Formats: sequence, structure tokens, C-alpha cells
Amino acid sequence: MIEFEKQKAIQIEKLNNKKLQFFTNISHEFRTPLTLILNPLGDIIKNNSQQLPEGVLNKLQTIQKSSDRLSRLINELMDFNKLQFNKMNLQLQLIEVIGFTREVVSYFNEEALSRGIQLQFESNKTSLKDWIDPKMFEKIIFNVVSNAFKVTPDNGKIKVKIIINNEQIHFPLIDSSDTAPYFSIVVEDTGSGLDKKDIKRIFDRFYQVNNLNKAYYGSTGIGLEVVRGFVELHKGIIEVESELRVGTIFKLLFPLGKEFFNENEILFEEYKKENKISFKPIVEKEEIQLIDDEEQQDRIYTVLIVEDNVELRNYLKSELKKEYKVIVAENGQVGLDLALQKLPDLILTDVIMPVMNGLELCKNIKANLKTSHIPLMMLSAKALVKDKLEGIDSGADMYLSKPFDMDILRSSLGQLINSRQIMFNKFYNGITSTAKEKTTTLDNEFIKNVLNYINENIRETELSVEVLASNVFLSRSQLYRKVKTLTGVSVNEFIRNVRLEKAKELIELGNDNITEISYKVGFSSPSYFTKCYKEKFGCLPTQKVSNS
Repeated sequence: MIEFEKQKAIQIEKLNNKKLQFFTNISHEFRTPLTLILNPLGDIIKNNSQQLPEGVLNKLQTIQKSSDRLSRLINELMDFNKLQFNKMNLQLQLIEVIGFTREVVSYFNEEALSRGIQLQFESNKTSLKDWIDPKMFEKIIFNVVSNAFKVTPDNGKIKVKIIINNEQIHFPLIDSSDTAPYFSIVVEDTGSGLDKKDIKRIFDRFYQVNNLNKAYYGSTGIGLEVVRGFVELHKGIIEVESELRVGTIFKLLFPLGKEFFNENEILFEEYKKENKISFKPIVEKEEIQLIDDEEQQDRIYTVLIVEDNVELRNYLKSELKKEYKVIVAENGQVGLDLALQKLPDLILTDVIMPVMNGLELCKNIKANLKTSHIPLMMLSAKALVKDKLEGIDSGADMYLSKPFDMDILRSSLGQLINSRQIMFNKFYNGITSTAKEKTTTLDNEFIKNVLNYINENIRETELSVEVLASNVFLSRSQLYRKVKTLTGVSVNEFIRNVRLEKAKELIELGNDNITEISYKVGFSSPSYFTKCYKEKFGCLPTQKVSNS
């Protein structure tokens, strides 16, 4: 039995080694082309930034930032896998903790300044030396501070403190019942906070992806688990305190000294500061509006972009503003508020977002009579069939997976506009009493109600936009926007066309003369009726209308 268990352990070890080797090979395959992207790109931006057109430079900087992010995610995935297979080894060196931490925090100064965030660093001692793995320590601080920036709103506050305590505490990972002196790093933010039931689970692998505000786990769902793994390799403790709508405090406690570690984990040569941090925080800034109001007025259609990633939001805005008026929102709730306020012609939304996700946004848009007519396209990194079905089921008119081709996106937006306008002919099938019953969607019901009201009051020459809007419980502008989007014509044109379609039906029945028909359908004079009839059908009311 003992021999069997031994062989089983050997097989598990071999399997783990194969898995780790696989991830190592994949990581290498990713890092090689990334290196060949980042280095030439950096050279181009550094040496030619003055000569490059502003639009080109902005796109190159977007590529650089996104490539940096991808490189960091690959490193995070490799760290995660090494931790899972117990292949992550400490390389401890004696470092000056306060200066080291201050320098890592300083890399966030630019983001703090651009977002109006008050970033503070303080320590109750001027100097502290301890045995730390510099690379792991750098990633620990970077990830925790980075998370604080993700959850802290603009004009908020983040404080990083180093506290050296005179007291001693017990560290569970040290094989001793003795206590040890320690120092702690405390990171406080004024973000949205966490519910108490979620605090203990934020380090659980992938739990955050489906259950917490995505800002708390970054992009992969493993970032905080890597932080915890690195802290525990140092025999340390990580604690979290949080309160909803108040903020979160991360406390990282590290024992002082090196006697808790194996000799092969300690490098006795002096730590030498490298010239730069091994990765940089991504400073995401809202794009400055480069297109003036007069140019915006030339655009016929308005697109609302709802996307929480600033870089992608800026890119989409930059690409689409040549063809559309563009308004933007950073989450689904802001997007819903803007949709109700601005009534855009199109909505382009991400799926996974904080506050309100794209699926909830879509359901709210399609359930509200004021906005149900607006075509909505979803963009998502979730590309499985079930994910697409979920998007379509929520009411989305189209679903594109990331990465997407910009030309396809442009073409798709154009199709959505055209498809709304050709619904005009379809809806006209419902103006006669002999028309077939339509599907009972919110928009079909709306048009049927409008058509019924116009038909019931078709003799009234004073049937106006205001009267019709009041009857369907919309404002004048909301009615105009909705009818224009659904039919491609204004409300007045729509009313006039309904009158003319009814007149055509009566003419074909042959029971009344032209003058009688013109008054029956609400025209103020036969001559004006004749003029409008000819403009629409290409012939006089006394002539047979061509069916072609």
C-alpha cells in the first residue's frame, strides 16, 4: 500500500511537471512575438513621435499600452501556475523596504494626477531593512495598489502606509509557536467596498469573475490569489477589511528576519536597484474631444458607446466619430441614463461591466417604450454559442465577439440602421382592417397603437404630432425620435402617408369621388390631396396606381 501511494505521488509529480512545462512553452511562444512588438514599437514612438501625425501616434500608443497589459497578464498566468505546482522559489535579498515601496507607489502618480485621486504614502519610520524577494514584493505592491485604483472613483483617495511595530505576533506559516517582529503594508481606498460575505472569498480562484464587481479582480480572476501566494511564500499574512460604499483596506504583514527560510532561498549579495520597474501601470485617460460641435452637427445618427475599458472606449469613439455623433458611458447604468436622456440611434455595448452589465442594460432598453426601438449591438470577449444566445435572448439585435474587425463593426452598424428604416413598409401592412396580426413586440404594439389612433381620427385635419404624442404617452421629441427610427420618416410624414394609404384603399373600392375621399382621410383641400398623392404614388388619384 505504501509503495502504491509512493508511485501515485511520483505520477502526480510527473503530470504536474508536464503541465508546468506546457504553460512555460506557451508563455515563451507568447513572449517572443510580444517582444518583437513592444521593442520596435517603443523605438518608433521614442524616435519619431514629433514627426508622426497625432492620429497615428495615438493609435501606436494604444497598441503599446495594450501590449504592455498583455505581457503583464502572461506573467501573471505563469506566476499563478508556478504557485499551483509549487514551483515558485524565493530569492530573498536584504532590501530597504520603505524606499522600495515608495518607488513602486510613485509609478501611479501620473494616473492619480489625471484622475484627481489623492495618492498618499507614509511610514512611521524613515528606514527599514528586511529579507524580501524583490520581484515578488514589487508585484505584491503593484497588484494591490493597482486594484485600489481600479475600484476608486475619480477624485477619490488612496493611502499606502508602512507600519513597523514594536510588538510581536504569531505567523501560522512559521514552523514555530514563537512570535516574531513584523512590519505591515496597508493600502486603503475609497472605492465601492465589498459585502462582508464576499471578503473571505476574494482570494478564491475565479470566484470573483462571476460574483464580485469585476474591478476587484482585474482581468483574469487570479490576480489576488497570486498576491496571497507571494505573501504566504514570505511566511506573511494578508487581511482584508471592507465596507460597502465606504472602501477597502488591505493589510500585508511580513515577519522581520531570515531565520524562517531555507538557505537555498537566500541570496547574500546586496540587492541592487534596477533602473525601472519591470512593468508599468496603464494610465487610462479619457480622450480629449478633437472634433468641434459644428462638425458633430453634420452627423445624422448618434451612437452611444457603453464600455468600461477607457482605451477601447476611446478607440471606438475615435473610429466612429467620422460617421456618427458619439456619446460614451463607462458602465451600463450610465449608459441607460444617457439612452433615456439622449435617445441615440444606435447603442454599442460591452457585456461584462461594473454597476450594470450589458445584458441588464439591453433588457432595460428593450423593456422601455421610450428606447425599445433603438438597435443594440453587443461586443464581448465571451465567444461561446451559449454566450451569444444569452445576448440575443436579452434583446440584442447583433452580437460581435472580441477581437472584432473594425470594418465589420462599421458595416454591421449601417445594417442595423437600414434594417430599422425598411420596417416602414412592414408596418404599413397594418394600417388596413384586413391586415394580418403582427407579433406582439413592444415596438409592433407601439406602431399598431399609433396606426389605430390615426385611423380612428383620420378625418381630423388637426391631427398633430402633439395630439398623437399625448395619446401614446410620449413627449413630442420622444415620439419624433421613435417614429423616425422605426419608419425612416418624420411623424408628420408618417401621418400623411397613412392618410394617403387609406385614400388609395378607398379609391380602389370605387364608392366615393376624389373630393369626398380627400376629406374622409383628413386633407384640408382636394387640390393639396391631389398634390401629395401624386408625389407619393407618381400618378393622379384619378389614375390607376402602379403596383410595381
